[in-house]
Amino acid sequence: MNISLIKTSQEPKYLIGLIKDITQRKQMELDLKKSEERWELALRGNNDGIWDWNIKTNECFYSTRCQEILGYTETEIFNHVDDWKNRIHSDDINLVIQSIQEHLNRKTPYFTTEYRIRCKDNTYKWILDRGQALWDKEENPLRMVGSYTDITERKQVEDYLQRQTQQEQLIRKITERIRQSLNLSEILQKAVDEVRNILQVERVIIQRKMLDKSILVLAESLAPGKPSMLDWEFNDYIITTQQFIQEKNQIKL
Repeated sequence: MNISLIKTSQEPKYLIGLIKDITQRKQMELDLKKSEERWELALRGNNDGIWDWNIKTNECFYSTRCQEILGYTETEIFNHVDDWKNRIHSDDINLVIQSIQEHLNRKTPYFTTEYRIRCKDNTYKWILDRGQALWDKEENPLRMVGSYTDITERKQVEDYLQRQTQQEQLIRKITERIRQSLNLSEILQKAVDEVRNILQVERVIIQRKMLDKSILVLAESLAPGKPSMLDWEFNDYIITTQQFIQEKNQIKL
């Protein structure tokens, strides 16, 4: 309400006022506050962190929960997209950038990907990152809003189950091969072949520790181009490929 006082001959004669109804504005402010409170409650309930990326300036806003996931306080993370990129695991960065570009180019309706990101203590957590962009009339991306979900425990369980499955497959295949032959050399060879095939490594050996504590390689499966260690006898220590090559060359001399 605005009030004006009009004086005549130094004496106040009239009082003029203006009253404006702001009920609707106040109700909108109240509704907005309730909406923000519900949004904050929902975020805390599902344990997600929220981020907001200004694509024009490359500035990023991270919610409190978003920073807590990585072990930081509100003042410790720089609000720039480059800081986020530098935290992504080197094995995952290309996939993440590709997923973002595909969404910004409207090839996918949403941005969604799983990757590892570095925390304050230099450990890595697995994150499910989801977002959606906003474009202007000329189809230029303006901003992108999304959420972080910590899926580290789920990934650990998946990794454990995968290793269990590999071990079960390995035991089953070796057992099947053993049943097909009673020849010890064939059994050992089939065992190392199956192990290398399952684990996808360069070399698998079966070795025997002799009475004099030397080590004799009994069976071996190796990738093409790798030097063989079969039937070679070594001292009682862990053998690396480089050590094997050096010892073999010394013997030849």
